[in-house]
Amino acid sequence: AGAAQDPALVTKAPRLAKAAGAIDWTRTAKQIHDQIRALVPWPKTYTHWLRNGAEPLRFIIDRATVIDSTNKVAEGIGGHSPGTLIEAGEKLIVQCGEGSLSIELLQPAGKKSQTAAELQRGHKVPVGAKFGGV
Repeated sequence: AGAAQDPALVTKAPRLAKAAGAIDWTRTAKQIHDQIRALVPWPKTYTHWLRNGAEPLRFIIDRATVIDSTNKVAEGIGGHSPGTLIEAGEKLIVQCGEGSLSIELLQPAGKKSQTAAELQRGHKVPVGAKFGGV
């Protein structure tokens, strides 16, 4: 058991709003990863695939991993702006403000949660795709 808390110093955490789940891709990969982990099971973390000539598609991000900026996958990607998909396949790797994030499990609007590879079989999100708010 830990030390007793002083009741005079106790504060309540603010209630979470659904908007707290929106990903700001200019943040670091670690900050976004921590946001994803913190907002399970509610309100969950989400972003939108900003498709050219089509409605943005909302994705709930269920699981992701930070890709170290020294990782081979991330070499030479400095020209990509935050929120840009830099690798698509078994994983979706998105450029962040610092480093990149590998999205492994996600849920498209109105669908069940699926792996990045399963998503690619149905939606074919191309390298260079943009993610962000609407």
